[in-house]
Amino acid sequence: DKIASSKDFIEALQFLEKTPREVLSKGSYNNSLPMSKERTNAISEVLGNASICVTSSEYEKGTVLRDAPTSKVKSIKWPILGKADENDGYDDSVLKELGLVKNGYLLQVGRLETRKNQFSTILATKDMDIPLVFVATNTYQPWYQTACYSLAENTRKANTHFFVEGESFQCLGSTVIAPHVGGRIFPIQKLRSLIRGALVLVCPAFYELPGLTALEALVEGTPVVAGNMGSLSEYCSEVSSSMLRQVSPISLPELTSAISDLLLTKSIGAISYDFQVPDFGEAFSEVIT
Repeated sequence: DKIASSKDFIEALQFLEKTPREVLSKGSYNNSLPMSKERTNAISEVLGNASICVTSSEYEKGTVLRDAPTSKVKSIKWPILGKADENDGYDDSVLKELGLVKNGYLLQVGRLETRKNQFSTILATKDMDIPLVFVATNTYQPWYQTACYSLAENTRKANTHFFVEGESFQCLGSTVIAPHVGGRIFPIQKLRSLIRGALVLVCPAFYELPGLTALEALVEGTPVVAGNMGSLSEYCSEVSSSMLRQVSPISLPELTSAISDLLLTKSIGAISYDFQVPDFGEAFSEVIT
């Protein structure tokens, strides 16, 4: 349902928080959310008749087996880009182009959609005197995109910047909406620089498998606050709590606390991670043969 105001959204979160946590948490999600019989039958037929189903995590594998218990499923972790070459892998000019200061803003990257849960990011940071930046591609939920603009303008203490593919420039006061630099999607070099330059990357999605933006941030030494509904933890078992906090995406106090805790990480010594993931092409070939 469309969320008309921050009050409606907060009431929706409060309703969800009354739901038994074991239904919403990662540990038992796979067996706790029933679907319609028609949908279950359709999914079971498609997955059950496949020669092999390939997932990106054991968490996702469990979901497939929940819906189609007879499926043949293999889990292969996604390949994660390593740290780029300092000479040609970054373009720090993007910070000047966008009027940002290195280590002076919070960042969320991803399409403006309900699944990505930008509403929670806006409300969890509303009292923080730190600019919040969103970098997003085209949306398929224009009503939600507009609601994000309005919510940020009406609730946040500090400036909010939305850089959205195909969007036209608008200034709503302390909230600025603009297209990507040059009107096109940010080149990877500029995006890496934006991620590297953020104080904290925030991604409280309702589900991610696993969430490449979070992993890319950890590679760049930027701490991450992420939702705990998904498979990110399978990729980050050795990441310290000073670099990654996974919290309930429906709990604004947890999000606010986690972001606040990680604000000083870069000033006291952030850690860059090199995720050793097996060769995806080789692993995939082994599975399908």
